[in-house]
Amino acid sequence: MFWIIPAVVIPIIIFIALILLRGFFTVPQSQAKVLERLGKFKRVAFGGLNVRIPFLDVFRIVGHINRPEHRKECGLYCIDLREQIFDVHKQQVISKDNINLEVDTIIYYKVIQPEKAAYGITDLPKAIEQLALTNIRNEFGRMDLDEALGSRTQINSHLKGVLEEATSQWGVDILRVEVQELVPPSDLKDTMQKQMIAERERRAKVLYAQAEKEALILMAEGAKEQAVLEAEAQKTRDVLKAEAEKQRLLLESEAKRDQLIMLAEGKRQANLLESEGEKAARINLAEAEAASIYKELNSQAEGYAQISEALNAQQGND
Repeated sequence: MFWIIPAVVIPIIIFIALILLRGFFTVPQSQAKVLERLGKFKRVAFGGLNVRIPFLDVFRIVGHINRPEHRKECGLYCIDLREQIFDVHKQQVISKDNINLEVDTIIYYKVIQPEKAAYGITDLPKAIEQLALTNIRNEFGRMDLDEALGSRTQINSHLKGVLEEATSQWGVDILRVEVQELVPPSDLKDTMQKQMIAERERRAKVLYAQAEKEALILMAEGAKEQAVLEAEAQKTRDVLKAEAEKQRLLLESEAKRDQLIMLAEGKRQANLLESEGEKAARINLAEAEAASIYKELNSQAEGYAQISEALNAQQGND
């Protein structure tokens, strides 16, 4: 009797464990799965370990979002989040000047909002392709051939903007649009080749003429600069010569001035010496005259004294 209980309980435990294990699942890196609960969108599961409620949460089939070459790798339930390359098949377009052109375009895009991609479009690659083809026809239809051949960067930028605006509601980001090849008809291609050769020859002649012109200009400028340099050198020599002559005249003038000053000073000294000599002579003459007068006066005084003595002696004798 007791062995019946384990026989019933163990299978139940195993069944519950299996159910719980079904609630755990993994998503590869750079992929995503869309979970629905009771038929309604619940959430997006990204790379790594995730949990769901068994039997209530189911995966939505999203294989139509991936490129056909990626569907085998990702399966029906995973959305590839990596950058994808869409090679739009070559398309015939008509330019504004009614020339048939063959256009080869590549689109780089990636899914950034898996829930919008899962519910917003039924066949994402096909929708992007048709949208690209339509806009490529429109873009080249408003340009003539020369404009189309010379405006590839502008065409890429405009196509990217148009596709980005249209695909944003699908959770897609258009990274780049590149027009790889733009092929005109073969007869027009031959004509263009001849025109290109003629244009290259014309440009070569223009460049050669321009080079000769520049060479002549450079030679003329060189001669002009040489003449200017020679004139400046002659001017410098003349200035130096005039300056030297000026210095010579100044030195001669200063020498004459110094000579005149020395002559004047000598004359002044001579005059001073002559004046001093005359003064000394006059003094000597005055002294001689004074001595003579003194001597004469002295003689007279002595005479008077003798007379006086004689008179006194005579009076004494009387």
